[in-house]
Amino acid sequence: MKKTLLTLSILTASCIHAIAQFGSGNNADVSSSVCGVYAIGNAMTYIAGAGGSRSVLSYNKDLNTVVFVHRAACGMPAAVTNTGYYTYDISTDGGTSWTNNQGPIYGVQMNPGNGCGGGSVLGPHRGRYPKGVVYNTSGNTDPNNAHIVYTGPWNTDDQSAATNWYGQVHGTGHINGSPANENYDSLLSGMAIWPQDIFVTKTGVSWILGTVGAQDLVNTYQDSIAILKGTWNGSDFVYSYFPIHYEVNPYANEIPDLNIAFSDDGLTGYIAMLTNQDPTYTIYPDSSYYIQVLKTEDGGNTWSCPTDIILAGAMDSALQVLNNNDRYGTAWDLDIVIDKNNNLHIITTVVPINHAPYSLFQSYNHKTYGLFDIFTTDGGNTYKAQLLAHPETFMGSIGTQGVDEIDEYLRPFASRTWDGSKLFFGWFDTDTLYWGIYENDQPDLHLVGYDVDANFWTSDLSNLLAVNAGENITTGTAASGKCWMGNGSYYSIDSAGNYKVPVVYMDQPNPDFRYIDCASPSGTFTHPGHPLNVPVNHASPLCSGGSGVVLSSEDIEIGMLVSSNYPNPFTGKTSVDVTLANVSDVTIEVNNVVGQKLITSTYKNLHAGLNTLTIDGSEFVRGLYFFTVKSGNNSVTMIMAVE
Repeated sequence: MKKTLLTLSILTASCIHAIAQFGSGNNADVSSSVCGVYAIGNAMTYIAGAGGSRSVLSYNKDLNTVVFVHRAACGMPAAVTNTGYYTYDISTDGGTSWTNNQGPIYGVQMNPGNGCGGGSVLGPHRGRYPKGVVYNTSGNTDPNNAHIVYTGPWNTDDQSAATNWYGQVHGTGHINGSPANENYDSLLSGMAIWPQDIFVTKTGVSWILGTVGAQDLVNTYQDSIAILKGTWNGSDFVYSYFPIHYEVNPYANEIPDLNIAFSDDGLTGYIAMLTNQDPTYTIYPDSSYYIQVLKTEDGGNTWSCPTDIILAGAMDSALQVLNNNDRYGTAWDLDIVIDKNNNLHIITTVVPINHAPYSLFQSYNHKTYGLFDIFTTDGGNTYKAQLLAHPETFMGSIGTQGVDEIDEYLRPFASRTWDGSKLFFGWFDTDTLYWGIYENDQPDLHLVGYDVDANFWTSDLSNLLAVNAGENITTGTAASGKCWMGNGSYYSIDSAGNYKVPVVYMDQPNPDFRYIDCASPSGTFTHPGHPLNVPVNHASPLCSGGSGVVLSSEDIEIGMLVSSNYPNPFTGKTSVDVTLANVSDVTIEVNNVVGQKLITSTYKNLHAGLNTLTIDGSEFVRGLYFFTVKSGNNSVTMIMAVE
């Protein structure tokens, strides 16, 4: 998966211990509301949970059901024959009892292979790093009639330790056990979507958000953000592809994280990302990654030009300044939630810049960096930042070196009650005094809650420099110091004013999943905050047109997704998958390397969604050929080989 350049400037071990001796006042509040830690699904390695906080855990109030989507372990269930499958765990009583390793919801159709149990076939379209949420049709109250919508990147069986990334998988699993709908796709030759987030609105529209990268080892970012809008057809979501051309600072060369969410009516939506679009550092000369927000108010038909949220110089009263490091960036994860008033909240880590772009400065126990809720109360015209915690650590590692060792950070997440009146912000941090370490290697769950109507918190956040590492929810429980690869649900459980935030993590020392029941801050919503004003700007190249709209129904390019042919090389016949946004005619032309047209095949009125087409190469001699797929104004050309 993608890795981010990270340069840390930290105090030496001797300095750290000296700080601990003198005391810093940064110990976490200690409490526990947890009423159970339950074993749920299984995994092969810690890599199955990597990639930062993701949309893998979801709750639906109408069903009182919690669903967790994850990579499958071999043989769990028996239909899983290689590690490119997705399965899920489900609780239909609000998280108290679980049925685990259900499905598979991806892999049986699109990734056959015997890679488990010593087999050599790992599968042609191996699903990785899944994102998935429960989807319930309007009026249904029976979990068996609900569905699980998922996406993730895929690579292929090339028999090497490292493989290129070729595109995304997506589809729908059905809780009643009927066969899942499985799909995969690729873009133009050499390009692939890396899906970062998935969100299904209460009005029944699915959204996938990602980036477009190269088909290489790290999916190197190219030039576009990928937005896919899914319409339900009774058994699956059929997606239309809306790319936004989006250039980033070449030194940054990626978008570390981006998320999408919508209001309850499905009309107001936000995309938030960590980014840098200033190639010469003339607009933000000392910034690394700042926050950028796009907004829609018409259900995603149009998106506004981005709002840049500028942290540099805005956080001085909340963070201690050491070595004159008083300019700030973000690292490396964010999560978002929309409250009952259709206002956006972003949780991310704000860290000083170490006098150089993309070089960060942390000083443990000195409160030089913090976790913040960066939010708007006026629909995105202005933004504020509320300090949530001064974490005790930042980064940690787990797993076996050279096998499945993973570096992870605080993995912040945001959650809300079904009505959006209460928000919860969570992260995973290590108690340095208890464990005697200064890396995030023994993380616990921390939570703080916010009452949207009363404007109060569950902890006192008014004296910013006195704010500590936050309330430790899992200390003294079976999850104490074990909360690796943690994730929280977008929706929390509200039972007559008793709140539970669904949370999962990967256990130590075995990489299996655990569910934390009754996770909730212990405090009442009676404590004040101290929000800081944060400047905004509109310096993105996407705003240069003057209309304030970067994507509209008039100029949307309807994408046509075309897979590589398979098998490739081939003898006789080969297949190509073409995914269409709408019903359309499709033509396939095959040319040899000197441009002679050999075959033209036209397919009339192909349906929206996935179509598998066949190229007959039985008359071709051995060599290389080009095939071109055309639909309307869209044209994709790829290369294939005949044996």
